[in-house]
Amino acid sequence: MLLSSAGLLSWRHGERRLALALDATSLSDRFVAPVVSVLSRGCAIPVAWKVLSAHRREAWRPHWKRLLGQIADGIPGDWFVLVLADRGLYARWLYQDIRHRGRRPFLRIHCQARFRLPDRPYQPLATLLTGPGMPWSERVIGFNAAPLTCTLLIAWTTGKVIVTDLPPDHADAAW
Repeated sequence: MLLSSAGLLSWRHGERRLALALDATSLSDRFVAPVVSVLSRGCAIPVAWKVLSAHRREAWRPHWKRLLGQIADGIPGDWFVLVLADRGLYARWLYQDIRHRGRRPFLRIHCQARFRLPDRPYQPLATLLTGPGMPWSERVIGFNAAPLTCTLLIAWTTGKVIVTDLPPDHADAAW
């Protein structure tokens, strides 16, 4: 961990909100590093990471869980913590692990996923939109192979499709 928990939180000046980003960073063609960063004022400050060989195939799940655990231990439970990840990192277990830790997932997904509104059949994302370029948010059931009740946020103008546990009226895909 780069910063101590006290150092990490002291510069928040009483604000009890924090945004974390999960990212996999390549270091040439030799290494890859799962990294957890604190987001602030347009910057990502790495606070926890694990450097892995880019040529060795291994599961990343234990590394992400350990990194998230290290961060969670240093953030008070009453803070609002939004955990963001790009679409290549979405996994059901990650969504659930973030929620289990009392944090809020905000995970970008691929546009090919299928969802359904309550009491409706599964359908492609494009059929859920009300008009071209319109933002859309609604509680849905997603991923018919492993159903997950979540809020789906769509901002077609930016190409972002997000799943979160926040209520539809408390979240925006533009975040």
